[in-house]
Amino acid sequence: MASPSSSLSQAEFGPFELLPQIVWCSDPNGANIFINREFESFTGRTREELLGYGFKHAIHPDDRERVLERWQQSWLDGHPYECEFRLRRFDGTYRWLCAQARGVLDETGLLLYWVGTCHDIHALKTAEQHERTLQRITSALSTKIEAAEVARIVTTELRAGLGALGGGVLCCQDRSAPIVVGALGHDAAAFLHWSGIRMEGGETLAQVVHGGQLVVTQALLPEPDPSSHDPLLLACVPLMFEERVIGALVVTFGDPRELPREDRALLEKVAAQTAQALERSRLWHGEQRAQGERERVMAQLSSVLGAAPVGLGFLDRQGRFVRVNEQLAAFHGVSVEAHTGRTLAEVVPQLATWAEPLIAQVQQGARALLDLEVRLPANPTSPERHCRVSFYPIPGQRDSGVDGVGLMVQDVTEQHESAQALQALNAALEGRVAERTRRWQDLNAELRALTSSLANDLEEPLRRIGSVLALIEKRVNQQLGGQLDERTRYHFSLARDETSRLSHLAGDLRHLAQLENRQLRLTPVALTPLVVQVRSDLEPISRGRHLTWRVHELSSVQGDPLLLRQVLAELLLNALEATAGRPDALIEVGCWEEPNELVVWVRNNGTGCESHLAEDPFTTGLRSEHAGHGIGLPNVRRIMGRHGGRAWAEFRSDDGATFFLAFPSTPR
Repeated sequence: MASPSSSLSQAEFGPFELLPQIVWCSDPNGANIFINREFESFTGRTREELLGYGFKHAIHPDDRERVLERWQQSWLDGHPYECEFRLRRFDGTYRWLCAQARGVLDETGLLLYWVGTCHDIHALKTAEQHERTLQRITSALSTKIEAAEVARIVTTELRAGLGALGGGVLCCQDRSAPIVVGALGHDAAAFLHWSGIRMEGGETLAQVVHGGQLVVTQALLPEPDPSSHDPLLLACVPLMFEERVIGALVVTFGDPRELPREDRALLEKVAAQTAQALERSRLWHGEQRAQGERERVMAQLSSVLGAAPVGLGFLDRQGRFVRVNEQLAAFHGVSVEAHTGRTLAEVVPQLATWAEPLIAQVQQGARALLDLEVRLPANPTSPERHCRVSFYPIPGQRDSGVDGVGLMVQDVTEQHESAQALQALNAALEGRVAERTRRWQDLNAELRALTSSLANDLEEPLRRIGSVLALIEKRVNQQLGGQLDERTRYHFSLARDETSRLSHLAGDLRHLAQLENRQLRLTPVALTPLVVQVRSDLEPISRGRHLTWRVHELSSVQGDPLLLRQVLAELLLNALEATAGRPDALIEVGCWEEPNELVVWVRNNGTGCESHLAEDPFTTGLRSEHAGHGIGLPNVRRIMGRHGGRAWAEFRSDDGATFFLAFPSTPR
């Protein structure tokens, strides 16, 4: 038997074609018998595909069973039908619709057919879903959690709320390279790869997002990911905190079409929540690190206080003890516990008058007072002590001034007693040195007087001896008729030479006495001209010899010109004598500069000196024989000593000797 609706013609539903919304009609058994053009246009399916029960294939698979059960219940009991579900649109996307249907009855109350409409509620449903997603994310991120947990919560909720394939949270500061703190659906390398892809302007995706722009673009999974080579829709949202970008939220979708406006709005809201959660995580980590650092410092402080060999204590702004160690408690003769919360005047009243103004000075000026000497009075646990006390300002947090004062007390009783004993010893030594110096000065004055007197006393007798020897030689020669034998001549020559040597010695002694009594007259002395002058003076001695002189450029020094001339004369004369047997004699003079002195050297390629004098040639055993009154090498050292300098020599067995004179940069 045919149903009442079977006799209805499409013409009877003609007015429904004009309505700008989805309209459909079904028979009493729920099979579509009419579909208007709006239904066809929305789904992109033909009328034939939608008639009967073909419409069910356009319903979202997750909603299909629920919709059909509800629809069946309505046409069985005749109650009005209303249901919300997702319907596939012509472009492949699903939109939320609200379907409503009413039965049409004849005059006898028999159901003829159903007339239904569908209204688009996608925006409302999406807003409700987004709001629930945002509320869940906000609630989950409201506590202090790790950055990785923040990323997990956000990406999990976005996958559920937006149907995203995956998501990741990247952090970066001041345009530095991004760091993936959490990823879901793809590995971290994929998100780093996407952050570096180039956009149309030539900048990387990370650079564009760092400028504060939300970017939606297509991207491929990085090679060699074999899962898919189809393009993905990539949404990259900047994470903003206090108008600066701290990272990015990256979300991927399998459908590469444009991201809906409401989804963009949700991503921006989620990004704001994510940025705040990351900043809370950063601050929380900072607090944890600060707390750990405080605990570490306090543990170290306790260790230092216990192990320190000095007394340590800390006072607050009111001058009350906050903490002290056992050593300071022993100095004060009061227990550690008895210090806490008490002022210095209450603990050691004897020191209050001295210490409290110093503590106030440190608090006001924020400047340490170091190594102040004080004597601590005796107490039941400690004898009287000499101590060295220092006060240190303890800065407050964030430039809040001085938060307190640190106190360090060091027992220097032994050092004080040692210093007193050393002072007494030094005083005794200084007295002994002064006495010996006075005796040495007296002896030196006596020696200079004796030297001068001896020289004067020797000169006249030696002159007479020389005259008498000459007269005797003359008379003996006359008596022998001018026929003195060689042996007699040799003895007369030997007596003259010895007399002459003694005369030179007397002259040396007189000159030595004059040098010792001469006061130094320090002036700038140009050494190069002085060497040239001395060389000219020695020309008679070197005449007729094959001799090479090399005089390099010499610096100027501070000294007594007369004494330095005699020093150079002695050294050059010594060099002439040392090279007397050399056919290729060489005498060279030069200098070099040290940080605190100028070193002048005189080198010769002569025969050196006797082995017993090589270690210290500046002795009375080594002197020049052609110096006239010559002062000798020993007095070279003496003159250099008077100038605050020094003299030494180096000998080589086959290559002569080098004599050195060191002049201080600042003469003494």
